[in-house]
Amino acid sequence: MYCKHCGKSIDEDSTFCRFCGKPQGIIVHTESSFEKPIPTAGKANGHEWVDLGLSVKWATCNIGAKDPTEKGQFFAWGETEPKGFYSEDTYKLKSFWGGYKKIGNNIAGTKYDAAKVQWGGLWRMPTKEEMQELIDCCSWKWSSLIVKGCIVTGNGNHIFLPYTQAMSGSGFLGNTSGSYWTDTLDYDTFTGCMSYVWGLIFFGSDFQKIDNLIGRTEGLLIRPVLDDKY
Repeated sequence: MYCKHCGKSIDEDSTFCRFCGKPQGIIVHTESSFEKPIPTAGKANGHEWVDLGLSVKWATCNIGAKDPTEKGQFFAWGETEPKGFYSEDTYKLKSFWGGYKKIGNNIAGTKYDAAKVQWGGLWRMPTKEEMQELIDCCSWKWSSLIVKGCIVTGNGNHIFLPYTQAMSGSGFLGNTSGSYWTDTLDYDTFTGCMSYVWGLIFFGSDFQKIDNLIGRTEGLLIRPVLDDKY
C-alpha cells in the first residue's frame, strides 16, 4: 500500500507512515489510485507545446519560427514548402484540366499537411473545430510590447500568436486581420468549386473569428497542434 499523504510505499495494514508519520486510517491506496500530476507543457520532436485545457495541445511557435514572437514561414493551403510568390500560377495543386486537385476536405495528418511534413511525429494542422475551440474557450489579449499579436490563455498557460496579414504575390494583402490556416476546405456555393479554406482571422482583443473566404493560393501562417492523447 501507499501512504495517502506522501505517496511512499509502506507495509500493508500500516496505521502510520514510517516516512512522514501521518495516520493511514483504514484506507488502502494502490499504486494506480495515486495519480501522477499531468504535465501541462513539454516537447515533441523538438518542438514545444502547452496544454490550454482544450481537446488538443498547441505549439508555442509557428512553423519556421524559433521564438513565439517570430512569424515563421508562409504556406499556400495544401503545400508543404514556403515560397516567395503566392498566386494561382505558382500554386502546385492546380488541376491540369482547370480548378484544383482533389486532396480531401480535411488535410490534417496527410502528405498535404505542412505541419506533419515539416515537424513530423504527431504534429499536424488544426481543424476548423479546434481553431473555433481556441477562440471560444480561451481568453484573448492584444499585445504590441515586442511585436503585434494576441496572447491566448487557458488552463493557466498561454501561447502568443504573432499578427500578420496573408501573403498574395510577393507582398501582403491590404486587410487588417492576422491570418492562420486550418486544415478544412470550404465549398463555395457561388462558384461551385472548393477554392476557399476556413482560417482564423483576428485583430485586437475582441475580434477573432473563423472565416471561410480565404483563397487557398494565399500564403498564411500555421500554428501546429498535437492530439490530447500525446
